[in-house]
Amino acid sequence: FREASADIWQFNKTIFSTMAFVGLFSKAIGAIKGSLDFGAPLERVEAQFERIMGPKGDLLKSFAQATNSIVDEQSLLTAGLKLGELGLVKNNEQLASLTAQMAVAGRMAGKTATEGVSELSEAFASININALEHFNLLQKSNPALLAQFQILNKSGGILGNALVKQQQFAMMQRILFEHTKDYMFMTMSTGEVVEGFGTSFKNLRQSIGIFLATALRPLLEKAITLFTRLHFIVDELRRSDKQILFLVKSVLALTAGFTGLFATLGSLKLLVKLLA
Repeated sequence: FREASADIWQFNKTIFSTMAFVGLFSKAIGAIKGSLDFGAPLERVEAQFERIMGPKGDLLKSFAQATNSIVDEQSLLTAGLKLGELGLVKNNEQLASLTAQMAVAGRMAGKTATEGVSELSEAFASININALEHFNLLQKSNPALLAQFQILNKSGGILGNALVKQQQFAMMQRILFEHTKDYMFMTMSTGEVVEGFGTSFKNLRQSIGIFLATALRPLLEKAITLFTRLHFIVDELRRSDKQILFLVKSVLALTAGFTGLFATLGSLKLLVKLLA
């Protein structure tokens, strides 16, 4: 009887401390959920991009070497996906050069670098030369080049659509390059500096979200297992008192698992403070 009483006393103590931990753990997880959600869209695009074009780090490094423009990372990868899936760019180095020119063209047209990449990648993917007019890219272009572009439109049946598209894409690249080649590292305005800071911070938050998702996945899977078992045990306690001592000992056995999660809580709280 004394042993049973001791077990029940220990059980009550464990229940209260465990539920208190569950509350703290859930609060910490809820606080960083926003960061996980914030990084989720980028994580999906990144996975698709790396399947087609290779490591995104290669693209980001080459882009930073090509221009001082700062763009939203998700928009850059999305643009790369559009062009890569169509076979219009062959590798990350070529993609970085092209998207860097798009970013600069956006800035020169009074848009943000991110808008330049997003809008011009769409125009290039659809081989829509008229869209370049919105970036003042056609005003200084060689009229003969534009005439040749239109001639190619009419000769698709003869040369084959794929070959025509490749030639037209190359012409649009030439127009973009000639327009931006002397401005790849042009001085940022005050507005661009502020915009760039906001974009850089957003990129950082997205990267942190992806890092947390990767780092915490094993922990969260363990927590789900423990919480599921605790829910089962408590539910059994509610429905039956026949196995009370067995259930008490089962709850006590879970204490070791929750003790391990306690150590992680400190790290979670630190992460929450950093992301606040």
